[in-house]
Amino acid sequence: MENELIRIPKLKGIENWAVWKFQTRVILQSSDAWSIVDGSSAIPVQGQTIDETTFNRTLAAWKKNDSIAQRIIATTVEEKPLLHILNCKSAKDMWDKLIQVYEQKSETSIHMLMQQWYNLQMKSDDDIAIYVARLEDLAHRLEIMGEKIPDQMLITKLLMTLPPTYKYFISAWKSTSSDQRTLANLISHLTAEESRMSTENPRKIHWKAAKRIVKYLKGTINHGLYFPVKQEGHVYAFSDADYAGDVTSRKSTTGIVVKLGTAIIAWKSTRQKIVALSTTEAEYVAACQTIKELIWLKLLLSELAIFEDFKATLHVDNESAIKLIKNPEFHQRSKHIDVRYHFIRDKYTMGEFNLVHVSSKQQQADILTKPLPRVGFEEQRRMLNVRDIKDIDEHHLQTAGPS
Repeated sequence: MENELIRIPKLKGIENWAVWKFQTRVILQSSDAWSIVDGSSAIPVQGQTIDETTFNRTLAAWKKNDSIAQRIIATTVEEKPLLHILNCKSAKDMWDKLIQVYEQKSETSIHMLMQQWYNLQMKSDDDIAIYVARLEDLAHRLEIMGEKIPDQMLITKLLMTLPPTYKYFISAWKSTSSDQRTLANLISHLTAEESRMSTENPRKIHWKAAKRIVKYLKGTINHGLYFPVKQEGHVYAFSDADYAGDVTSRKSTTGIVVKLGTAIIAWKSTRQKIVALSTTEAEYVAACQTIKELIWLKLLLSELAIFEDFKATLHVDNESAIKLIKNPEFHQRSKHIDVRYHFIRDKYTMGEFNLVHVSSKQQQADILTKPLPRVGFEEQRRMLNVRDIKDIDEHHLQTAGPS
């Protein structure tokens, strides 16, 4: 949860209220604290139908969740919004106070947002996905204030603010049948057109990205996977997910790492096929995909006579996802998850793999889900046993023998 809180931009005021509210709600839901904030889980009151021991246990659990919710809210707001909630006694009071302050339907705020809406233009070097995200963010903030922006208005705004390089696309779009002219189709076709144009006529942003990649390749030309000759025979797997990382589809990204001892033998980074509704669900789906990879790997190693049988250890950094895997009972937060992803529960019940919690810092699949800061990237690379040949001493080279 610490890493998730760090990634949330702090609440500054009305300008980023909508984004902050959405991201904070997701964190609260994944921490089982949302029911405290929305009031569906009220503070327990002792009555005649409940004994004192049960009441005390229920009250302690409620206070713990309320404390978690208060901490999430208080640590993700800047000083000015914090002043509004200093005297609040509970997480619900804090949330209601912020809503009262920042969701007030003031004419001034609406006017400012509408001005931003009409002034927003797409530049020639802008990315379609980022520009669409800006438009949708403004539309969402206006909707919060009671000014709903219909999809047709979004389509018109998007088409009118495209750079001149898209003039042929606009003509082609106008010739399509009316039932095909939906916002989802427009974004999909624009993304495809952007990809085609970047291939035929690269822009500055593409050259900049390409030069950065070449610079990285030049600096890591001597890097490679290091496989020690003497290796322990246990298989370790790591699964991770970046929740709603795709700004266009809002789908999450799965990262999978499988290691034999300290040597990485399989890895995968892929966009999930469904739109997960919470961090827990995204991590749960990623873990299921990892188990499917392990089953295939188990058959391969058996055919190669490397292992007749083995029991891998799966590392997951989301405790709520681990609880869903271990507990096959019905749960309010898992009833909507596709049946095929509950495959992992069956395999865990059969004892086909071990399941352990790992801290976010030790989650070795994190590098496959999202861009990382340089220090974090290099640390992840080290954990995956990607080495510079210059750093491998003569003893290791002699042990490995001739290639």
